[in-house]
Amino acid sequence: MFQRQPTKAQQTKDILERGTILHMGLMDEDGFFIQPVSYGYSFSEERIVLYFCGEKKGRKFQVYQQEPNVSVLIDHLSGYRIDKDHYVPCFESLRANGVVREVNGKEKEKALFSLLEHCGFDQQLISFDNILLDQKLGFYSIDLKDVITKKNM
Repeated sequence: MFQRQPTKAQQTKDILERGTILHMGLMDEDGFFIQPVSYGYSFSEERIVLYFCGEKKGRKFQVYQQEPNVSVLIDHLSGYRIDKDHYVPCFESLRANGVVREVNGKEKEKALFSLLEHCGFDQQLISFDNILLDQKLGFYSIDLKDVITKKNM
């Protein structure tokens, strides 16, 4: 039976849905480091935006202020298969570049709700007004560019 291959857009959306952690490659005067965070996203064929939340302190926060350019990786390991007596990982990944930007107002709400939805939280059970009003928390977006997806199944 004929099986249709997913489009690049559908493959990208599938990876965003199945992925669980956003790994951000950052750099400061001490060198490169990787910051893992939970994420939410907004997807269209024209634009992909990742959202995350974090305290407004520490090394990563300082980097966002000084050097907001980041490299990102989201991946999903679905298991292993045997190929000619070797174990081969079965995974999907998305790599891209972008710029971290703090969001406010309605976009801050959008960031929170996309994060809650992607992480599997019931919005009815969370007092999101307290989260949105917490001055110690920042909500951020990354508009993705140069998106590369890979699938090894």
